[in-house]
Amino acid sequence: MNHEQQAFKRIMWGLIFLIDIRLWGFLDILPDIFGMLLVWKSLSELQQTAPSFYRAKRFMPVVLILTGYELIGPFVAGAMGQQLWLWSAIIQSIAILATNIYLIWLLSSGVREWANSRSLSKLADTAKRRGLFYGVVNLFGTVIMLAFSIVSPSIYKLLGQPMSFLYVVLTVMVIALFKQAAAIAAEK
Repeated sequence: MNHEQQAFKRIMWGLIFLIDIRLWGFLDILPDIFGMLLVWKSLSELQQTAPSFYRAKRFMPVVLILTGYELIGPFVAGAMGQQLWLWSAIIQSIAILATNIYLIWLLSSGVREWANSRSLSKLADTAKRRGLFYGVVNLFGTVIMLAFSIVSPSIYKLLGQPMSFLYVVLTVMVIALFKQAAAIAAEK
């Protein structure tokens, strides 16, 4: 197994940790921080293969700080007042959404650049579409959810599960991109 294939597989496994599976409503059994550490290690190996992988590597400290805070946040909640915790959670959610969209864009752009350097136009097109689709749908979905949380909490609650499912589907599409890149890297 070559180093590019290994790195793509580690990113694939790291992205699985972005799927939130929570016990009792707050305990994330796949903490994002562990997955992002896998991504960070992989980017160290891939940063020479595409400019976007280098940019993603430089962006990872921001991602690691936010995902680390996400892990300890529920335990810190008791020390904050309820009002402060609520605002902190809202700001944290927006920051994590923005960093996830930007990170996925950088990662998918890295696959696109890597594929283009090897004349793999089909993979490059897939990477571009998935990165764009992930960002647009996540942003659009969040705006819709935010609007309904203000206008109609009952509709907000109804949309919660389908939107969560859509997020999982989008994440799996990006994971599949890295599985495909790993398979192609094995052939080269």
